Amino acid sequence: AAAAPLRARASVVRAPRFDAAYPARYGAAVEARLTSGAALRAEAPDALGDPDNPISQDALIAKARALIEDGGRSPAQADRLIEAALALPKGGALRAFAAALAEAPAP
Repeated sequence: AAAAPLRARASVVRAPRFDAAYPARYGAAVEARLTSGAALRAEAPDALGDPDNPISQDALIAKARALIEDGGRSPAQADRLIEAALALPKGGALRAFAAALAEAPAP
């Protein structure tokens, strides 16, 4: 929400070097011009989560938790959904995951 006013002042531009690397790579760069006139720039040749730029399980869980809670679910509901999802590769029941996914958002 705090970044919403910046959207009107932002623009997205395709960069030929990133287009040329696609679809093998999903890179991007960002540049921010400060009111002082200085420019800050960051670049990632591979998107976070790609095999060449893996995301840790802790970071992935934190992102999932934030998205689940931003979607209107309570922290307890987020915990149940994340636990059920993490259990699946270890033989966890799909029924438990489906039940956690089907829970109505918190009032």
